[in-house]
Amino acid sequence: MILCEANMLTKKRLFIGALAGGIAAFFVFKGDRLTAFFGAIAAFFGAFSVNEIVAIVGVILGVASFFLTWYYKEKNHLLLKAQLMQQGAVSAILKQDDAS
Repeated sequence: MILCEANMLTKKRLFIGALAGGIAAFFVFKGDRLTAFFGAIAAFFGAFSVNEIVAIVGVILGVASFFLTWYYKEKNHLLLKAQLMQQGAVSAILKQDDAS
């Protein structure tokens, strides 16, 4: 009985060691990609001056602002159209739109 328990304990340790090795191999493989990713970011920032990076970020934020404004204006127009179909009072809807 004790021999059987010792054998199970050895198998359990072997399993835990294999599992730890698999997890370590996974992180080593992902670590290579992670290092390459941060290396690419460092190379990107190293290729431009601060003024150029600020200009790039400004253009990206400007385009994002344009699309967000367009998206929410479209949603607002659809809501106003639904209210117009339900209530039918154009002046009340226009006053509500001007207030917001």
